Parts: sequence; C-alpha cells; structure tokens
Amino acid sequence: MLPEQKHALLFLLCGFAIVLVWSVIHPHDYFTWTLEIFPAILTLVALALTYRRFQFTTFVYTLIFLHACILFVGGHYTYAEVPLFNWIRDHFHLARNDYDRVGHFAQGFVPALVRVKSCYGKKLFCGVAGCFSSYSVSAWL
Repeated sequence: MLPEQKHALLFLLCGFAIVLVWSVIHPHDYFTWTLEIFPAILTLVALALTYRRFQFTTFVYTLIFLHACILFVGGHYTYAEVPLFNWIRDHFHLARNDYDRVGHFAQGFVPALVRVKSCYGKKLFCGVAGCFSSYSVSAWL
C-alpha cells in the first residue's frame, strides 16, 4: 500500500464511522435503517477481509464510501423523505423525491466498477459490467 493511500483509507474509514453513527441517531425507523445500512457494513467487512488479495485504487474506495453514505442517508430518512431532495422536489415543482434514483444509480455503478477492477483482464468483466451498467441506466428511466 502506498503511504498516500493509507492516509486516504484512514480518512475514508473515519468518515464511514462518522456518517454511520450520525445515521443511527433517531432514524425514521430502526428496521428500515438496519436493512439499508446492512450492505454497507457487509461491504466494509468483505473489503477488510480481502484487502491483501484485492486492493483497489483510492478512487474506487472513495466511490464505495460515497455509496455507503447514500445508503446511510437513505436508511436514516428513508429514500422518499430525504430533506434535500424534498426541497429539490418542492423548489422545481417535481412530482416526487428522486433520492431513490441516486441510490439506484450508485447501486448499479459502484459495484460494477468494483467488479471491473477485480476482474480486470478476464472475460467475465464485460458481462458483469454490462449487467450492472444497464441496471443503473434503467433506474434513471
């Protein structure tokens, strides 16, 4: 691991912990919160356990962190009630809160990028990337 990446990973891990702690304080309901944050916790554990075999770029780790933050915010408020997106809906006279679309895009894009990086140079790369990319695009339609 490069020294620059070590500092970045520690920063991202601290940010992960801070946003996780914030999200658990008075969420909309704890059952929804648990369901929403579970994939992020599972991903953190998987990344920690496989770190020696699969090391990603700082950019990929940053995208994983941002995806976790999206999950934590969605778990805290529920996707339909995120205040910033309620404001956007009201300000631009939209029909709905579109935070779930941000979540769907991240749910397709970030795992696809992780799979591309971990399968780089293998034939599996194209199929996996295509499946997740099409899921991301369909979420915006």
